Formats: sequence, C-alpha cells, structure tokens
Amino acid sequence: MSVRACCVEDIEQAARTLTAAFDRDQFAQWLFPDVNVRRDLMSARFISLLVSPPAGSVVEVTDDLRGVAIWLKPGRPLGIEPPPGADAAVEDLIARIAAGAPVRSFWYLHFIGALHAGTGAGSALLHHRHAAIGSAASALWTGAEHNLEFYRKNGYRVMSRHSADGATAWWLSRQGAPVLE
Repeated sequence: MSVRACCVEDIEQAARTLTAAFDRDQFAQWLFPDVNVRRDLMSARFISLLVSPPAGSVVEVTDDLRGVAIWLKPGRPLGIEPPPGADAAVEDLIARIAAGAPVRSFWYLHFIGALHAGTGAGSALLHHRHAAIGSAASALWTGAEHNLEFYRKNGYRVMSRHSADGATAWWLSRQGAPVLE
C-alpha cells in the first residue's frame, strides 16, 4: 500500500475516512454520545483541518484514500483543546491531556484513521512517516484503549495515562521519551 501527500481532490473522501475511523473511537463516543451529532461535528472538523491544515502539518493518505494521517512537525502548537460547549469533565480531561504532552521536541500524530480497521492502512501511514523522520521522536495521544496494541506494534510505548469521568487517554511516544511501560 503506498502513501502520498493529500491533495485538494482527496479532501472529501479523506474527511469521510477520518469521520468513519473516529466514529468507532471510544473517546469520540464519550465526547459526543449522540451518533448523529458526533458524525456531523467530526466531519466538519476534519474537512476544516484538511482544507486549512495547521502550519507545519504534513497530511498523508494511502493511495486508495482508506487511510489518512495528519502530523505536526516538531515545535508546532499541538492544538489540544476541548470542543466548543464542552462540559467541565471534558475540559478537565483535555487540560490533563494537554499538560501531559512530552516536553521534548517531537513529531505529533494529530490524527490518523482508516476507513476500515485491520486493513493495514494505519500501519502503512505510520511506517511511511517513521521512514521519513528516521530516529526523530514522535508522540500521540489516544482515548481508545483498543488502539494501544496497534501503536505498541508500531513502536510506541505508553508515557502517561489520564482519566476523568469515565474516560481515559494515554500519551504514547516512539524514540527518545520516558515511558511508563
């Protein structure tokens, strides 16, 4: 499976891919329990991110657009903020996640998703970026416990765990950051 830079023609399908992936995500389900609200908000968020990615972003897709990754280069603001109108528990957990970010400079995996889990699209995207950055550190956070094994298989280790009001998020890193496990 090959990986390439996302282009304008890819945006609509790339947003659908990310929306489908995060519709299955435990953290997104906790944030937005109503499936229709979740899908609408996530779709709008991903279209916005893909149309106007943050400065220093690298947006990559698999050739069939069944996998999408948005990376931020080292030293860029991570943009970890609660959604508008979030309740106190969400704001608290998002603040803990933001505070738990590695101190050291790293490539930040802002979002990654596959249209269908288990197809190899996520691994292809990770392997492509890891090859491009070599031994540089990379990190991400996930709120989906079922993602932990996938990231471990791809060289990531848990650095920290943050919980509040029935949700948990983990920071993971690859190369050069202290880990918990």
